Amino acid sequence: MLGLKAKVTWFNSEKKFGFAVPDVVPIDVLIDLSSINLANMELALGQRIYVEIETPDDGGFRATSVIPL
Repeated sequence: MLGLKAKVTWFNSEKKFGFAVPDVVPIDVLIDLSSINLANMELALGQRIYVEIETPDDGGFRATSVIPL
């Protein structure tokens, strides 16, 4: 698991998911707040966050933890 500072690039408040891009590497990280027990959290476009990332077997990058900065 890798932890990085990132910026929210898109977020759907109704569905509680979106994407962020880490500062150090230009990748899209999926943020699904309902799957990491943070369904009450709200994120905004451009918001700075600390995100822990994993690479699931099906590819891509997924957040396992999100902390607002």
